[in-house]
Amino acid sequence: MSRITSLVATLGTLTLFACVAGPEDPSLAALAVGDYWFTGEDTTKPGAFYIGPRPDGSRSMKALCEAATPTCTGSGCIAREVLDRYGWCDGSAKDTAQVNRLNAMSRADAEAIASALNARLQFVAFTSKGGPAGLFPEGSGSVDPYLDGAVLKAVCDENPTEATSTFKRVCEFEESQCRRGECTAMALVWTADEATVGATLANRLFLSRRR
Repeated sequence: MSRITSLVATLGTLTLFACVAGPEDPSLAALAVGDYWFTGEDTTKPGAFYIGPRPDGSRSMKALCEAATPTCTGSGCIAREVLDRYGWCDGSAKDTAQVNRLNAMSRADAEAIASALNARLQFVAFTSKGGPAGLFPEGSGSVDPYLDGAVLKAVCDENPTEATSTFKRVCEFEESQCRRGECTAMALVWTADEATVGATLANRLFLSRRR
């Protein structure tokens, strides 16, 4: 990826992706038109396209797979054949070979899948029942799709009132990380209330960008 520092961590079925926003960060261009997922071409493999943030194993991808049929067409829908071509409905990528396959789509397929995901976009807050190695303590909160990077920064910047109340801790943490060159709140354990507010603000942000 050009001029983007990316951090990817796979924890069970959860794949996280964070970007440090730069002049050519594709997440910023997507955000400007109300899209969360974007596509890009691997600069080392011309013709190989990826989707970011990578959605394998996510709630959003599972829902898309469940809705897909051989003849599925229209907004928020895609033919199951296209998803199966790369193994998107097989859950989170478990090895390098699977990751490489997901990151080597044709331009048309990558754009069609990203478009279908964006058409169904909805941020949802969850309360954890406990996760691996204490990373997601019981009772902690999370947002799906993951709220981080340029998206989280936009949520904080456009909601100064919330950024000084319920969501203040998250925004301050993200801002401190940005000053260090890594705009990500991945290391912060959110409360259930923070996740609820974050999901509400993110849905409002993306809806406003699409009008």
